[in-house]
This record gives sequence, C-alpha cells and structure tokens, in this order.
Amino acid sequence: MKREMTKEDKELAAAGYEHLEEKAKGKKGVDPKLDNVDIEEHHLSFHELGPHLETSIDTKDAAGSYGLTSAEAKERLVRDGPNVLTPPKKKSPLRMYIDLLLTMFNILLIIAGILEYILLGVDFKDNFANTYLGGILIAVAFLNAFIEFFQLQKSEAILASFLAMIPPSCHVIRDGAITAVPAADLVKGDVVLLRTGDKTPADLIIFASTDLKVDNSNLTGESEAQERFALPDGSKGRPVEAENLVFNSTLVVNGEGWGVVVRTGDHTLIGHIAALTGGESGNKSPLAVEIGRFVLMVSAIAILFAVVFFIVGITTAYKGKVTQTFTFAVSILVAFVPEGLPSVVTLLLSIAAKRMAAQNVLVKDLQGVETLGEPYCLTLLATDKTGTLTRNQMTVTNLWNGTKMYSAFQSNNDSETTDAFTIDAPGMQEMIDISALNSRVKFDKTDIPFSERTILGDATETGLTRFAGRYIADYDGLHKQHPKVFEIPFNSSNKWALVILDKSHHAGKLTLYIKGAPERVLAKCSTYIKDGKEEPITDAFKASYDEAYNYMASRGHRVIACAQKLLPADEYDHSYPFNKNEGRYPSVEYCFCGLVSLEDPPKHGVREAIGTLRLAGIKGIYEDEVDAVVVHGDDIDGLQEGTTGCNADLGIAMNISGSDVSKEAANMILLDDNFASTVKGVAEGRQIFVNLKRSIQYTISHSTPEVIPQLLYVVVPIPLPLSAILILVIDLGFELFVALSFAWDKPEIEGGLMRMSPRRPVNNKSITSLKRRALRRTKTLRRDTETQEVIAPSRISVWKSKAAAPFSRHFWEDFFEQSDDERLVDSKLLSYSYLEAGVIEMLGALVSYFVVFYKSGFSPSDLRRAQSSSTEYFTKSSPDFMNSRGQVLDASKQVEAFGKAQSIVYLSVFIIQCFNVFAVKAKFSFPFGKSIVANYWNFAGILGGACLGIFIIYTPPLHVVFGGSYHLSPLYWLIPAAFGVLLLVWASIRVLLLRKGIEQARVKDIKGLMMFPTMRTMSMRSKH
Repeated sequence: MKREMTKEDKELAAAGYEHLEEKAKGKKGVDPKLDNVDIEEHHLSFHELGPHLETSIDTKDAAGSYGLTSAEAKERLVRDGPNVLTPPKKKSPLRMYIDLLLTMFNILLIIAGILEYILLGVDFKDNFANTYLGGILIAVAFLNAFIEFFQLQKSEAILASFLAMIPPSCHVIRDGAITAVPAADLVKGDVVLLRTGDKTPADLIIFASTDLKVDNSNLTGESEAQERFALPDGSKGRPVEAENLVFNSTLVVNGEGWGVVVRTGDHTLIGHIAALTGGESGNKSPLAVEIGRFVLMVSAIAILFAVVFFIVGITTAYKGKVTQTFTFAVSILVAFVPEGLPSVVTLLLSIAAKRMAAQNVLVKDLQGVETLGEPYCLTLLATDKTGTLTRNQMTVTNLWNGTKMYSAFQSNNDSETTDAFTIDAPGMQEMIDISALNSRVKFDKTDIPFSERTILGDATETGLTRFAGRYIADYDGLHKQHPKVFEIPFNSSNKWALVILDKSHHAGKLTLYIKGAPERVLAKCSTYIKDGKEEPITDAFKASYDEAYNYMASRGHRVIACAQKLLPADEYDHSYPFNKNEGRYPSVEYCFCGLVSLEDPPKHGVREAIGTLRLAGIKGIYEDEVDAVVVHGDDIDGLQEGTTGCNADLGIAMNISGSDVSKEAANMILLDDNFASTVKGVAEGRQIFVNLKRSIQYTISHSTPEVIPQLLYVVVPIPLPLSAILILVIDLGFELFVALSFAWDKPEIEGGLMRMSPRRPVNNKSITSLKRRALRRTKTLRRDTETQEVIAPSRISVWKSKAAAPFSRHFWEDFFEQSDDERLVDSKLLSYSYLEAGVIEMLGALVSYFVVFYKSGFSPSDLRRAQSSSTEYFTKSSPDFMNSRGQVLDASKQVEAFGKAQSIVYLSVFIIQCFNVFAVKAKFSFPFGKSIVANYWNFAGILGGACLGIFIIYTPPLHVVFGGSYHLSPLYWLIPAAFGVLLLVWASIRVLLLRKGIEQARVKDIKGLMMFPTMRTMSMRSKH
C-alpha cells in the first residue's frame, strides 16, 4: 500500500531548498539605489553618440570602427583614472585581531588568567605563584591570536600578489585594429567587443549586436537573461531598463555585441551600488566548521571537568581552600584545551597554499585555503572538454560529402577507403564556403597575409576558418562580395548557426548556410548533394551518414554538419523582413552538404590525470558507471563557464583560456591551464586533510597523561604530578614545534591517498541527515511578521548560540551520529588519542613518576600517606617525613624529590610524544618505514622541543617559575623511551587490525588503461 506522507515527512523532504524558493521569487521592483545613476548617453542617437564621446564608431560595420587612438586613450586614462572599483571595506587589522582573540579557547584562557589575579589580590602571600600562571595564561591567549593574525595577513598578501598575475582583459578597437588590453586600462569612448562568456568590463552603450543576452542578476535580481540590442534613436527609459545599455561586471550569456564605453571604475552602476557586492560574506568553509565544532566540544568537556574537579578537590585534597582548589581546576582546564591548535591549523593551511601555488594551482582566497581539505570530499568532477582536457587548437581532419570520406592531412589512423582532400571533389567547395562565410571570427589585423593573422573566435570556428582560408584566394574580398543579410548565431539551445548571404545562384540572389550539431542539421534537411545535384534523403543515405558520423566521432573528434538552401527569388529577396523571434526565415527543406570533423589534441598528462581521478573514486561526466557509449550532442549539453563555478562546491577555472567570470567564481585557478594540475590539487587537498588530522591526533594525545594524574592527585591522593604552568609549556612549547612539522609530511604510500574513496560519500543516509539539520535550522529562524523575510541574528545572539551549543542535546546527537563520512575529528581519532596512545603515555609518565619518587625514598604508599596527612609536605617549610623503610627525609629532600618527579612526568610526555609523531602516521604501513621517517622537519621539531624541555628542566633559575630539578638523571629517560617503543608496537598491531577496513575503502583496480572504452572502441564493437 502507498503510505501518505505525514506533515513531518513533507517538512523533511522540503528542508534545505528554502534558498531556491527565495531565489525563485526574485526581487520585487527595482532597488531605489539603481535610480541614482548619472548615465544619460543611452538617450543619444547613433549620430550623436560618437561626437558626444569623441570617438569613431561605425554602426553599419562595427568591426570596421576606428575607435580611439592609442595616444588619446593614454590621455583619458591619466585624466579619468584606471577602470577599477574601490575595494570593499574590510575589517581593520585591530578588528581582525580582536575577532581572533575572542575565540573559545582564548576566552577560556583569559578568564582563567583574570581569576588567578583576582585570587592574588585576595591573598597575595599564599597565591604568589598565580603571578606567573595568570600572566602566562593571558599572554598565551594574546600570542595565539597574534600568530593566527600574522599568518592571515601574510597569506592574504601572498594570494593578492598571485591574483595580480591574472588581471581581467577585454578586446577593444584602437587605431582601427582589434587588440586585447587589461580591463583596468579601458577609458570612456573605447569600442569594446563582447562575446559569450565575457564579463562586461565597463558600462557600455550597444551600437551593434547579434542575439546578445546578459545576466543582470547581480544588479537587479532578474533571474532570466536580458536581451540587449542597438537602438538607433536611443532609449527613453531609465538606465537600468535601457535595452541598449550593459553594465560593468555583468555576464554575457549569449551572442555578441559591440559597445562604446560611457562609464568606468567607480562611476559605473556597480560602482554606485558597491554595497551590493562589497563586504565580507562571513561564510565558513566545511573544514572551518569542523574545527569550530571540535573546539566547542573540547571547551565544553574542559569546563565540565574543571567544575567537577573543583568540587572534588575542595572536598578532598584541598579541604576547603578555595584559592588553591581554583588553581588546580585551572590546570585541568589547561590540560584539556589544546591552546596551540588554531595557530597550527592556520600555519598548516598557509604552507599548503604556498605549495599548491608552486604547482600552478592557485587557491584564490583564505576561504579557499581552508577548502584545501575538501578535495578529499570530491565525488563528482564535471568538466568541459574543449580547452580544458584538450589544447583548444581545433584542426580539420576529415570531410564527408555524402558519399565518400576525405582526409584533410595524412594520417595512419584513416581507413583504406579514405582519400586525400581535394577542393575539386563533389561538395567540398560548398563546405569551404560555409566554413568561411557562416562565421563570426575576427582578426587582430587585416593588412597582413591571412596565414599570419591571429584569429579571434572560439576554437571550432577558428579551426574551420583556418582550413577554409587555405583554399580561398581573397578571404576578405569573399566576405565583402557576399555580405550578411540575416544571421542567427550559435547558441546552446539551437546548437546550430545560420546565415543568409547576398550570394546569387540560378534561382535567386540569397543563399542560406547552416552549420552545427549533425543530428540537428540533418533533421532540417530533405535532400543532399550528390555529384552536384540535389537528391532526396533515403534510408540508404541515413545509413551511410550514421557510418560516417560514427567513424568521425569514434576518434574523439568534434563533428559539424553543413547544409545550404538556395532561396528562390519569388519568395525571398532583399526586402523580405527576416526575423528570428517571429520565425520569419526558412527553417526546413535544406540541402545536406556534408560532415566536417575537427580534432582538438588532448593536453599532455590528461589521459593519466583522468585515470588517476577515477582511481581516487572521483567520477566525471565523461564516464558512466555501467558502460560507455557514443553520446551525441542532443543527449548532453555543454558546461557553461562561470555558472558551473558559481554552483559547484569546488569551482576550478583556467587562467589563460578561462573567461573572467569563471575565474571570479572559482575557488581554485589552474595557472598553466593544465587539467592534469587538478590531480595535483586533489592530491594536495587530501594530503593536507591527512596532515591536519595527524596534527590534531598528535596534539590531543597528551591530554590523557595530563588529566589522569590530576585525577589521582585528588582521589588517591598523591603529590601533584604536573603543574598548570608545565602543562602550558607542553601545549605551547615542544608540541607547537612538532605539530607544525606535519605540514611537510609526504604520502604514507606513493599514490595511497589517491586510491582511497572520497571521505564524504553521497547516499540516502547522508542526504537525510543534512535535510534533518536543515529542517531544524529552518524552525529556529526569526522572520518578519508581515513579509516573512528572514531576520538576520545579531553578532551577540550568534555568539551566545555558539557558546550554548555544546550544552544542547542536538549538538551531541549530531556529533555522535553514525555516518559513512570521515570527519576531521571522528571516533577513531578520539579513541586513539585519548584511550590508546593517551593511556600508554599516561602509564609511561606515572611509572616514571613513581620510580623517581621511589629512588628518592618515597614508595607509593609513602606518597599517599604524606599527601593524606593534615601536615603539608614537599615544601621548603615542611617537617621531616619518615618513610616506610624508617628513613627520615627532611624538607630539602622532599622538595628535591618532588621537583625530579614533576620533571620526569614533563619529559615523559615529551619523549613518548616523540615516538607518537611516527605512530600517528601508521595507517597503510608500519610506523618505521622510509616514508614515515622521511619528513626531516619532524626531527627538527623534535630537536627544538628537546632543547626547550632540557632548558626548562636543567636551568636552575627557571625553577622559580616552572619547578623541576636539574639533578634528574638522564637514565630515567629510558623508562618513557620504553613506553614509546610500546606505542610503536601498538601502532603496528593497529595497522594489522584496521588493514581489512582500509583495503575495503580503497578503490578497486581498473583494468586496461584506467579509462572506460573510448567511443571509437565502442563503435568498432558494434560492427561485430
């Protein structure tokens, strides 16, 4: 039976789509800010426009315009300034530093430090040690914020310098020639060419266009592309509604147009309403959200344990002494909080960003740097072929005239029945004419030979034009001899381009040429050319067509069909009102001329790159899970630059060939336009995620050996094994050195990470989880009672909700929710850090602690008896103590033993953590292989930590602050070293235990060339 959906089911199904509904509604009316614009040139007629702007334009032949002279352009640039917008106001350095200071970890440290000074004021003598502790806690918070602030500033400066290397450019006419100039050098009066995919570089008046459409959504909120065209008499409407005006920063989504610049820089429309595009979004990357959640969780646990230990301590060990108990509780808080973690994360990401830039993969901004961990989540990569996988250098390879296949150049791959191309073959002259005359390419110069010209146009038309030009004596003369009467440019919906020319024939004076997707063009044809005569299309012809089409497509070539129609004079002449929108043009009964295939060679490394991505579990639109087939144009559309990057979780743009809008929308830019660099980005992203995880796993492993001894101090009790100041020295001393060294870790196994499945699989379980959380957020939103628009929460309310989150049921439900995702901080990491490595470190520290005390005359029972006594031992003023062996130990021996015991606990944590550096890396292999110890920075970090630890323990003047004893024999170091070896043994056992699960997560080997069969292979199979 079909179950009817309940209200809860419907709400859950709709959850997560609210933003789409809001977008669909659109903006009501036009923003009043758009009316306050001083643009008036759109009212001018063609005759007034040129003189008013003091420039030369040709409204009949836009490409023949002279434009400005180079000298005049330079003068106007000096007068009006560069065509750039004033950068949006950013947070001041002070505001940024304060924001970094007011993070959860730092707030806890500052509050604890202030309370320590309050206690110092209450009882200065007994709490004199708080002078150092309170100052260190507050200093640590400010130092943490400074390190992160410094790195952020440094990273932004580096990224800004990289972005300066890829300035937007545009095509303008100066001195009568088309040239590419930086958009910043545009001036009022410049004549600009706009094409599909371009970002409008300034405010322009359109004086010539063909099917030009622009996306104004970033200005007006209109979701549909707006048509823009020339108005000879000017527009009577407001600037924002003028159909002959296009604005700076809008995207050209279709067609082509010529415009003259009327406003630049801050004087443009977008410059007037910079508030609509300026400012910082405040959005956080998924990685930042994960780290933030982990910080909240650890902070909540730290606060909870500190409160519990305060209660236990004041009722047991401290016997009502509030000030001493509070200091103890602070040490618990400090033990739980990894104070150096935020700085380590920032430094790790900065190092990774620099490394990626060196590999020609630019992460655009700091949000993108944090997204470096996200390629490990990448499950689907959608990419265009031309210019991305290939070199964007189309070359004509084969031509088919309806009866025979011809090769445009010698190739060993052609079949024996393929003849060499000759212009005298039937149908070839028609295809040459269609390639040349049905074209929208432009040339940088026209006063030089055709073979020396730079062709400005898309790759396909460029290839066809270059080929046709070889067989046309006077290319420019041919175009002048047969001017265009009517034209419909190629677009993604029609998939064909049509032109009607003033070209005489036996039945009239107008000729129609069409080229485009073969299946679309053939559908409009009723005849085909055979030996110079038109013959009706039959089933036999269609069979031959299919064979020829598959022959071309199976070789990975782009196939274009050509057709014509000789328009009869009695129906079509020069006075006929051709109109695309009204369908007033011949659209059927064309004559099929033939097929042309073009080859765009793949870039070096692309084949290997696709294979590597597939082995990494990343699918692409170039493949199918079950089988591979020849897919024709009607079955799958191309990817539009810009829109793809805007809607993707990780947008990747090409630097050289990519449009300005695609580079602006993308998170990452491939500086060398090499698709193979994507593999480097994915590999680097996965590695930085692993390195971050290792660093966190290593950093929090010391929490157990810091906290458990504190628990024994109040429960057993025993003398305090580790002071709060020494805990801080661990967290911000040698730990910081070593944790940073993970940034230079190499893959554990060569290619190992690129054989693992993405860490966030998309399935019904994950989708339902996301919807459930979205539904919960939706129910907590505040809305205006009249308009029902969402009211943005204040900063204070946001901070309060974040602070309260760890104490809510939903927070922990979400945290412990079972999922197939691999989170940055998951149960396996916590288990290893707290229950496995942490316990081994704790045992090593306690064994060392008791051995040192025993060798100094105190057995474990002696320690318990001394600490439980009402008399205070282990201070300079303590009375003599008689141990269980009858020995009398005076105050100096007690203090010395206590100092050595705390010193060995501190050094034990350090020594075992040195072994942990290599243990945390053991996932695929044992923790003593070449790849595990190949990172020399690990050893540098260990050396730095060792120098710091020895300096603190064995420098007598520092004992006033940190405690300890320089009499500690280095022989005691062997005890924690033995436990370090034990940790490596356990890590090896762990590898064996988890190996089966890891192997199951690996992507299975792909036979052959690691790619699905090519289209040629499949078409050949179909013949057998």
